[in-house]
Amino acid sequence: MNILIVEYDAMTGEFLRKFIEKINKNIKVIITDNENEALTILMCRKINVFILDIKIQSGSVYSLAKKIRNFKKYEITPIVFTVINHEELEIYRNIPFFSYIFKPFIKEKVIEVLAPIIKDNNFFNNTIKIKFNKCTLLLDTDEIIYIESKYNDLIIKKFNIENQKIKNYSLKKIEEYILKKGFLKCHRKYIINKKYIKHISLEHNKIILYKSDKEIPIGITYRKRLKDGA
Repeated sequence: MNILIVEYDAMTGEFLRKFIEKINKNIKVIITDNENEALTILMCRKINVFILDIKIQSGSVYSLAKKIRNFKKYEITPIVFTVINHEELEIYRNIPFFSYIFKPFIKEKVIEVLAPIIKDNNFFNNTIKIKFNKCTLLLDTDEIIYIESKYNDLIIKKFNIENQKIKNYSLKKIEEYILKKGFLKCHRKYIINKKYIKHISLEHNKIILYKSDKEIPIGITYRKRLKDGA
């Protein structure tokens, strides 16, 4: 696996390199601080993950991110932005990205974001895309325990990762697609990951999940489907 870090500060780049190599020593980390060199690298090598600093020495990260997505082979390759605050991300809303890491780095947060894509070779097969407000998120389905519709928002409950909240987004927008990825709809407001089902109680109309204290209700119209083992 190759990871390309485009980072303004050399010390920060080296910090990320050492940290990534501790997670997986077989990863090749390449560091640059400018757009043109990054483009040369990604054309000559197969890059599996991009980590892009909002501010780089030469060129534009926005321009670089757009060019990355214009390559067919990099259409869904994870892009992780390193930023100071949420406001810096606003300009990148129309570019599909996997996640972001705030500076100064906190080791636990770096692990939270990078570990799923560094450790799992099947990451791309397990990826779903959610488009909202001209922004596209790439999510690892193995990390999702359940998805809940709440007050017109979408709440994505993840394992060992901070919950994702998408405002003004309905469950129906992703229902057809995500059900093909090993998920099950058990209620009009809930879709659950089959991998996390611990126990289904039709008697009490609830589902107990691994890695979650929440009891998921079973809707009346979904009882038969669950009883038949769907």
